Amino acid sequence: MLSPNAVLPPSPRVLLVMRHFVESFSQLPDLLANAGIHVDVVGTARVRHMRHCAAVGKFTEIGDGAEGFSRELSAEVGGQQYDSIILVDEPALNGVLDALHNNESVPSSCLPFDLDAPLAAVLGSKARFYEFCQQHDIRLPATHMATSRDEAEEIALRIGFPCVLKGTTGSGGQSVYMINNREELSHQLTHWNYGLPIIVQQYIAGVAAAATFFSFKGELRAWMATANVLSLNDGKGPKVAARFLCDPAIQAACEKFARLGNYTGITGFDFMLSDSGEVYIIDPHFGRLTALSHMGLYCGVDFGVCLRDALQGKATVHHPQPTDITAVKFPECVNYALTGGFWKLMRVASPFSSRTRYCINPRLGLRFNLTLAGKSVLKSLRWRQNVAIGAIRKPLSRVKQAMLKTAAMLRQQTKVA
Repeated sequence: MLSPNAVLPPSPRVLLVMRHFVESFSQLPDLLANAGIHVDVVGTARVRHMRHCAAVGKFTEIGDGAEGFSRELSAEVGGQQYDSIILVDEPALNGVLDALHNNESVPSSCLPFDLDAPLAAVLGSKARFYEFCQQHDIRLPATHMATSRDEAEEIALRIGFPCVLKGTTGSGGQSVYMINNREELSHQLTHWNYGLPIIVQQYIAGVAAAATFFSFKGELRAWMATANVLSLNDGKGPKVAARFLCDPAIQAACEKFARLGNYTGITGFDFMLSDSGEVYIIDPHFGRLTALSHMGLYCGVDFGVCLRDALQGKATVHHPQPTDITAVKFPECVNYALTGGFWKLMRVASPFSSRTRYCINPRLGLRFNLTLAGKSVLKSLRWRQNVAIGAIRKPLSRVKQAMLKTAAMLRQQTKVA
């Protein structure tokens, strides 16, 4: 019990930097504020809704263009005293990295490790990340880089089907394709943008999962892992429902990444848990957050408390507790239900089941929660619109190519005649 004259440590001040709208990141300020952390947000017009979040002390809107983003972020960081600066999404991370590479005046304190740390070299590139894992004996699926269609096809045939094609950049399932046969391979390679290398990767049979961890100066303080149950965008997009995993191999991977990067912050990675129980790393999220940190409360892990205590000089450690709960993310669940998945959602994660928890936070307020749901649905509808347009363009492109080929043959025959 505290004495009447006890002096409480000051509340840590944390700045969240947000550039693009990602549904679950909007839950993060409340997780931190509920742990006694003062939270400010710097963001672009895409995340303007954060000004209405009850957990945010101050919202500052900055430009989204490359120059405006870095200049205005520097001004905001330089004018305030923060105990921690957290880059929330990948576009925010890329904006800071671009500014640092161009010798612009963005404070390096925005990054969760020193620029000369081993992990710093892999930021923004899956290709460099896979090389990093191979150098440090971190288990990956068989992974190869191809710079041409012929090379990618040769590698895929050597690996065998099914296999996976990936771009070297992107997140949220973008530019990731499962290839089941030679016809699908030919189709994807025909429409691939060959400006960057293609990643050709072995498919691992098992459970698709994600790990989130918090470490302080390279020491692991908290971690959790979730197995994917439902996802948006035909299974390739953000998670909707997940179950919790407790596996020593996952903890070991978190510890290794934290140590190698001398990492301070909350981050994570995607992995496959094979049918034989082995962990295969497939995608990194280093330098930014994962969208699952608020779900840790359902397995006994409070990332907000661990961050607060670390900033106040205390070493609080949280490990996940075994549970059979299925956690359902909000507002992704609304998006999923309204875009054709209502009955599947009810079947897999019924709100009437004692083993289901819907991550709806009433502390955020009705207006804020409705705004999140609306933005999530609109985002998904735009994605589906782009998919539909792409589906129309592809056959039209093939018809055009066939017509051009026929016209060329007719011209050739006319010349011969």
